[in-house]
Formats: sequence, structure tokens, C-alpha cells
Amino acid sequence: MSMMDTSNEVSREEVLQLIAEKESMEKQLLSLYSVLSKNGVGMTDPLVDSEDYPRSDIDVYEVRAARQRIICLRNDLRNMMVEIEEKLHALHAASKDSIEMCVPTERANTQPVAKVAWVAAHSPADRAGLFEGDEIVEFGSLNSSNFRSISDFSVVVQNSVGRKINVKLKRMGNFVNVHMIPASWSPGGGLLGCKIVELTENAM
Repeated sequence: MSMMDTSNEVSREEVLQLIAEKESMEKQLLSLYSVLSKNGVGMTDPLVDSEDYPRSDIDVYEVRAARQRIICLRNDLRNMMVEIEEKLHALHAASKDSIEMCVPTERANTQPVAKVAWVAAHSPADRAGLFEGDEIVEFGSLNSSNFRSISDFSVVVQNSVGRKINVKLKRMGNFVNVHMIPASWSPGGGLLGCKIVELTENAM
């Protein structure tokens, strides 16, 4: 009985590799969304004019290619998140310390990247326990090592609808970990029900 079957065991290195791949996908999505933003369109805006000719004010080929790649990456990212979650559960079952071990060293930081300006009552952010003035240290895969602008939050949220996002906050000098699930809610709009701003912006 000393020879155990380890074929189904999950290693810390395996999960770290999956997390790295997930973050790479999110960076690619950020770049692709910037292509759409540059052309002033989203995922559903028409690419032809009223006479069904390709629009002359945008790069139709570039936008179409970006949209197709975004759709593929979104699907791949969803599958990747499911796989990561399953493997994290497997690690947790093997050791109570495994989840903490799965966080890359470079992500274990305490530097805030943004702050919460306001939170709407009964919103996903409110249910998660966010408060006005909270400083965001980590938001899913976002942290001080890869954060570029507030729009980065939108990419993470859009690709995590209905899924739990781990959020690390700095509140009155203490660090707090909460879980948020982006989802449509009423009577508000959006998926979070809060406003996230740059650290230098006024919270008004």
C-alpha cells in the first residue's frame, strides 16, 4: 500500500502555471478591448453604414478581427477559471495551506491600486462588504504589478459575471479579504454597484 497513485494529484506549480496563463489571457483581452476603444466601437456596434457599406470611420478589418479574438479568449478564460477553481479545491483538500501557496510571490503585495468612491445599497459590491473609502490592493488578477488604468477593472468584471472575484482591501490601516460576484442588479445598473477611482481622485 506504500505505492500511491499520484496521477490525479495537483501540484502547486501546476496551479501557478494556470494562474499565469489566465493573467496572460486577461492582458490580451485588455489589448483587444483597446483596439475597439480606439475605433470608438464595442462588441455589438454595426460595422456597416445605412447603405450596408463598410464604415469608413473605423478600421473594419481590425475591429472584426479583435471581436473574434475577444470571443475566443472569453471562452478560453471561462474554461481556465473553472479549471483553476477545481484544482484549488483539490489542493485545499490536500492541505489547508495550499490556497495561500497558490498565490504567486509577486502578487503578495500590499500596495493599493485604486479606491472605492461610493457603494450603492443592495448592490453586488454592498453584499460583498465594500465600503466607501476602501483601497483596493488586489481585484482578481489585478494588483500593483500589472495595473495600468481603471478600465482594467472592467475587463476583469466582464469576464467574471456570475463568478466569485477575490478582492483584497486596505481599510483603516487593516487588510480585509472579501468575495464579490459581478451580476446585473435592480434598481441599479452595471455589474458591481460601486464606483472605483484612481487613488488620486476625489471620492465625491
